[in-house]
Amino acid sequence: MQETALIKDLSPKQQKAAEAYASRAKRATLAAIKERMPHLADNSINAAEHIGGGLVGWGAELGTRAIIDKLAQPNEKGEVGTVGKYKDYVKGGVSLVLGGVGVLVNAGLSGSTEGSMPRRVAMQASATQLLFGADRLLTKALGFPQ
Repeated sequence: MQETALIKDLSPKQQKAAEAYASRAKRATLAAIKERMPHLADNSINAAEHIGGGLVGWGAELGTRAIIDKLAQPNEKGEVGTVGKYKDYVKGGVSLVLGGVGVLVNAGLSGSTEGSMPRRVAMQASATQLLFGADRLLTKALGFPQ
């Protein structure tokens, strides 16, 4: 409150200079904190990337399941096709392929993923879908209950 009163006592040119100085000081302080304590910023960013990527991967998995369930339905004659007979294997295989393609494409792109939050989220989503696919295939192949 006292700072506001002090700024109001300055001329418009001095007020502008004081505000610019305060802005530079704020940026310099935040940069120093990030440099000395990067874990403060990185933990929240990393958590957001993992949660966001996991949710995107889970959503893609749910979409995959819904599409395959629709394709697995019997036709008008009541016959079940190949997708219907091997529904769990198809779900696992499609999820595994989609996740693997996402990981390979992301790894094959030029540049680092360190500076790209969308790429890190996409990598997390691909890894999540890979895990869902592997889980689905292994659960079915080993005869574990679902």
